[in-house]
Amino acid sequence: MTKTDLREKEIAFKEESNAIFGYTNFRKNELVNRYRTVGCDNYSPLFNGNLITSVYITVQGKYVCGTDDLFSTFKEQIDHNKNSNILSNGILVKREIDEIQAFVLVHRSFIIARTRSIYGDAFEDIQFFETESVTDKLNQFGYYDIRDVTFHINIKLSHYFYLFLRIFIFTLLTMLLVSYLLIHKTSEESALISALRKAITRGGFHMNYQPLFDQNSHITGFEALVRWNHSTMGFISPEKFIPIAERHGLINPLTDRVFKLVIQDLSQSEWRFNKKKIGINVPPSYLQSDKNINKLKIYYDDIASMGYLPVIEITERELITDETITHLQILRDLGYLIAIDDFGTGYTGLSMLNKLPIDYIKVDRFFVKSIDQGSINIQILDTIIQLGKKLKIMVIAEGVETRCQLNYLIERKCNNFQGYLFSKPIDWKDTKILLVQTKR
Repeated sequence: MTKTDLREKEIAFKEESNAIFGYTNFRKNELVNRYRTVGCDNYSPLFNGNLITSVYITVQGKYVCGTDDLFSTFKEQIDHNKNSNILSNGILVKREIDEIQAFVLVHRSFIIARTRSIYGDAFEDIQFFETESVTDKLNQFGYYDIRDVTFHINIKLSHYFYLFLRIFIFTLLTMLLVSYLLIHKTSEESALISALRKAITRGGFHMNYQPLFDQNSHITGFEALVRWNHSTMGFISPEKFIPIAERHGLINPLTDRVFKLVIQDLSQSEWRFNKKKIGINVPPSYLQSDKNINKLKIYYDDIASMGYLPVIEITERELITDETITHLQILRDLGYLIAIDDFGTGYTGLSMLNKLPIDYIKVDRFFVKSIDQGSINIQILDTIIQLGKKLKIMVIAEGVETRCQLNYLIERKCNNFQGYLFSKPIDWKDTKILLVQTKR
């Protein structure tokens, strides 16, 4: 097994582990909600094969009910103040809401089986540690910190020889390159920051628009996506310049520039998509300023006056504060639709959905992609869709690229989509050809 092989398997293991704990988090929330509504009732709907078969509830630290003798067997070993407890038969994870604590056991046998399926014959064993007890080992090969639990994967010795040889050669080459990279990385980012400031104040960005469709392939709206083609640097991905804008205090003026470009595109075209959504990404930090809220009121009037439905798509890259929620309600009362973009990958958890004044959520492409891969993330996708139905919140699936994904979503009554299967992001002038679809 080569270093590349192990690296690929390491990435796959981390994704699988995060997916397992992500799925478990959904189940913990459901467990608390079930207890609140029906008390100590049948918990079997929460189970998924041999991943979760043991759960229990405590209230104010006192045991109330559970599925088996898990609590009585391990109560001397369990620290109920911790979010994760390492037990002989798995990892006990906790979710606390008010005075209710929900505990779910992720079985050791399930984790071993999933790890073996990734590493194959190279896998020998896996150990679990509380991360704080092995912090000195986290930089060592085979130790992975996943949500306060450190996994140590033991690989058979026969698979190490060629790996260590390749690492030795790679280390030598890296030492020759590292000084060069460190020197040039700082200068490259400085140049990018300077170019970004100029593009915001003097122009340099343009907008693309990706259509949203319903199950009948009718257009329901567009998401506005900022693009940057620099005269000397070429195309610069939003995944590169947006994080830089966030780190250096440029994200708010960039947001203003985006709104102005969208209004310019809409106002200069002789065609209209009447009563269709126009979604624009807005970071939570932008909504913390009264000055920006006043700007958003002006932007709303400009867009709505042309017959469109303005949508604020909250990005999940930043924490949403109570002040942000208050301002969102003001904007929603004004007429804005509110959506959560890339739901499931950032700060907006299930507990926030009841607090936020939202009209729909857009499920991140990461979960839609899992449909073709058959990973455990499908369970999370199904839960998000079901949650949307229960809360009467529209769910839009992002990143739909295959007919298989589309059929899966339609079967589960998720009937709103965005992705390359329907259309890639395009210039506004190219949307005219799509206008006929809205008249069918």
